[in-house]
Amino acid sequence: MLRLVAFDLDGTIGDTVAMSMLALRETAAAYLGREAAETETAATLGLDERGALARLLGRDCPRAVADFLAAYSRLHDICPHPFDGIPQLIGALRQHGIITALVTGKGAESCGITLRRFGLRDAFDRILTGSPVRNIKADNLRALLGEYGLQPDEAIYIGDTLSDVWECRKAGICCLTAAWASSYAERRQCMRINGGRVFISVKALASHVLAIAQRNAMRYVSSQK
Repeated sequence: MLRLVAFDLDGTIGDTVAMSMLALRETAAAYLGREAAETETAATLGLDERGALARLLGRDCPRAVADFLAAYSRLHDICPHPFDGIPQLIGALRQHGIITALVTGKGAESCGITLRRFGLRDAFDRILTGSPVRNIKADNLRALLGEYGLQPDEAIYIGDTLSDVWECRKAGICCLTAAWASSYAERRQCMRINGGRVFISVKALASHVLAIAQRNAMRYVSSQK
């Protein structure tokens, strides 16, 4: 029985990936005196803003983190709203008694900026953010299972990248791929590795997940007879 649905943030709830990378490159350039190469920024994926900047600059730099957050907040006009249908999906899951969680690689500060901008500060039962050292999504997913006393087959994670699939497999949790904003290459990779669980629209994924929640409700009613 499905009891928990956890969401990724960037690329899943909102189209915030490009904005995040722009803020990162802009901030790093001010300290490096040059624009970071694409390979350098790609190496920061999975880390929170503190870890990403430390990797780019070669040192931990609280001032750079503050500058990043200022740039991130300013640039959020690029992405003022979540994807259409996401708030409704979260609300419908909660109405069905499903625990809703957010598990993101972002830091707590940038995550908070986006949730406030999207009007989703109170949409989740639990919010777990990233680490400056490594990708900890699998650890956070396991922590959620332990906190709520769930088995892996009672949870679903919704994320947009192939790394989300691998992190879910480490935790034993089903990953549904949110491919509505993914690049063609990323979508093809996910279709190859996570076939049958890749959705190209919020509507299609919502129909799939809410159908599971509805079956939950029907089983519960039958058990009470």
